[in-house]
Amino acid sequence: MRKSSRKAYLAAAIAGAGLLLLLSGCGGGDDNSSNTPAASNGNSTATQTQSGGGSTQTSNGGGGSTDACSLLTPSEIEDQLGPTINAGKVNENEGQNSECEWDNPDDSVGVAVYVHVYTGQNNHDAENDFNVLLNAPSPLNVTTETVDGGGDKAFWVPGIDTLQVLKGHYSFTVQVVDIGSGHDQKTVAQALAGTVIGRLP
Repeated sequence: MRKSSRKAYLAAAIAGAGLLLLLSGCGGGDDNSSNTPAASNGNSTATQTQSGGGSTQTSNGGGGSTDACSLLTPSEIEDQLGPTINAGKVNENEGQNSECEWDNPDDSVGVAVYVHVYTGQNNHDAENDFNVLLNAPSPLNVTTETVDGGGDKAFWVPGIDTLQVLKGHYSFTVQVVDIGSGHDQKTVAQALAGTVIGRLP
């Protein structure tokens, strides 16, 4: 299955630009650092759930990690994509970043969903993170599309089937991997993003 949604996006963008960037997460701070990943603040209290759809935990005062695996359930993804989906598993849960992966028990079925959540200290912090991804060199030489993601702003990246959404002090990514089944990945991502927004604290 495809690797981390945010890391895939940034790796493709950065490789195209010939730049070196830490891929552990973006955002944070003032405008002058908008193109530099934020360091972990070490305040995360999120638990690494395996089932998804539970309560979301953040650190006091904002800016801690939001448990991405608590934002969707396997059945919600199955409703959109069809095949059986495993419980979410944590790919990253550090500092202000959390990422969860849901995939199919059968490795021959090319279906998976990734959600990466960046929890900003405030709305400005999250918007910096969103803008870093929006303004990064486009991977695969595709043009990003401004779309309705249910939040304050959103854009879709064709080719890597990734929806990036800004909502308050959260900047989150929904990536849909669906090889050969004919679903419209953008529509699926938008539907799942609506569910994610409903569970953000």
